[in-house]
Amino acid sequence: MNGDGVPDVSFVTAPPVGGPIKGVEYYLIDNDLVRLSQGDDGTLTWLANTPRVRNDKHYLQPIATADIALKPDLTQNPGW
Repeated sequence: MNGDGVPDVSFVTAPPVGGPIKGVEYYLIDNDLVRLSQGDDGTLTWLANTPRVRNDKHYLQPIATADIALKPDLTQNPGW
């Protein structure tokens, strides 16, 4: 993780056979709530099976009142 080419972190489904390697931090993943996007490689996904609900306020920024005053047909984004 520090870019030196030496493994520092390993995401595993079981403890390493033969014991851990010195200097490597191991994180157990269950491939249910925590998994790698491509099985044994890829992006680490946390809480993969947890539904996420977001409202419009999380996707849109507020429009400045000065901008709305300059252009009256402009309306504020939902939730703001």
